[in-house]
Amino acid sequence: MISVTIATLDRPRYLERALETLLGGTSVPEEIVIVDQSEDDATRQVVEAAGSPAIRYCHYSPPSLSASRNRSVELATSEYVAVVDDDDEFAPDWLASVEEELQRFSYPDALFGDVRYPWPDADGKAIAVSIIEHERPTVWRFPAHPGFMGYGAHMILRRSTFLDLGGFDSRLGPGSPLLGAEDVDFNYRLLKGGYSAVSTPAIHVVHNQPRDQEALPRYYFGKNKGQAAFCIKHIREGDRYAWRVLLQQMGADGRMFASAVRRRSWLRARIAAQRAAGTVAGLFRGRQTFPR
Repeated sequence: MISVTIATLDRPRYLERALETLLGGTSVPEEIVIVDQSEDDATRQVVEAAGSPAIRYCHYSPPSLSASRNRSVELATSEYVAVVDDDDEFAPDWLASVEEELQRFSYPDALFGDVRYPWPDADGKAIAVSIIEHERPTVWRFPAHPGFMGYGAHMILRRSTFLDLGGFDSRLGPGSPLLGAEDVDFNYRLLKGGYSAVSTPAIHVVHNQPRDQEALPRYYFGKNKGQAAFCIKHIREGDRYAWRVLLQQMGADGRMFASAVRRRSWLRARIAAQRAAGTVAGLFRGRQTFPR
């Protein structure tokens, strides 16, 4: 019923751990689709060493997270596909819990789970990225902010719905000039299309996010660049609600500046500056990428 799909690029050590936790669970997926964008053979060797007949391997180039995820879903054969990251770790009962939650919510088009921090933050200074935790199950409907539902690190989607929506927009996301927001854009189109979407804390992955804290300013530049461009895409299609999403992003940029001052954090100040710069860059690049 559920295929697990993973797009990966030059992170064999993380993929190895992801496969260990998937294949070591109390329930094991009958199909795991790996789309590898790496230039060397290290990832292929990890897949071969796993030795599981459930794994289907495909090499894809040029590197594009959106395009490789789309390819992984095309190759999958199950009714549902779990789109996850190569640096995720899975609880032993993850697959069984996903199946229970799908049944609990009458088999929605999309089910989003928690993405949790991998280690304790002893001093409260570390900044977690790509983390989302839901306090309670939520049924989402348009208009709702598409970033609150969940991320590409942990999405369970009805395969036919994903294909009907055209998958992820390859003009967005890592590997494209716009660097991010491919999952936010997909969520937005999902809600606008009237499809059913639910988030639940009953399922989770641990996201190992191999980023040094000093690399975060550049990360947030790319993230905001993509999200501002995503807003321009829908504004140019005549969607007024996208203006509200853009204004919320600008407000978050301002709050990061305020947080930097309050905490006297040079790192947060640099992140705030790069967030704002990314938003501006995304507005200009979005106008070029998504003409009227």
